[in-house]
Amino acid sequence: MLKKLTFKQKNYILLAGTALLLVVSWKFAFKNTYDAVVLHLQLQRKTEERNNLAFNPAYLDKKNSVLRQLTARYTQKPEEWKNSFWLTVSGVAVRNNVNINYNPSSVNIIADSSAVIQRQTIIFEGSYRNLVGLLDTLHKTPRAGFITSLSFRREKEFRTETIEKLRMEVIFSAIKGKE
Repeated sequence: MLKKLTFKQKNYILLAGTALLLVVSWKFAFKNTYDAVVLHLQLQRKTEERNNLAFNPAYLDKKNSVLRQLTARYTQKPEEWKNSFWLTVSGVAVRNNVNINYNPSSVNIIADSSAVIQRQTIIFEGSYRNLVGLLDTLHKTPRAGFITSLSFRREKEFRTETIEKLRMEVIFSAIKGKE
């Protein structure tokens, strides 16, 4: 039968067979792959939208609540910072059997026109165990500010070679509140 067909008729049959092959291939192979890719892209877009916390009201409320608590904990009025802070820190140092060397040069760092961060440096002397205990207690003490910097130094006394003092220099910071 194919021998009786002309060259033009064979080309039409070839085109029809190719079209039929493409339709069958689309139906059984390519369509499923295409649908799977489209579904994957839709689900990925929905997941990204759901995980975008910038526009989630519940997340923003929780974040603002935590920030308010932190700001309230570390905000000090300037007169309280100069007076009650020293009494609090020295009382904690005495309870932990640590000597204290207060550096009265408090530094104000201006972050912007509405917020100022205050700093005070205190040097403690004692054994390592007592200093670490003091540090833990100071960290848990409310309204004492937050510890910005901490350094340990071991220094020998000038006249003796065997006695060494361990010093801990702590810089406390607090947000300047309204006067």
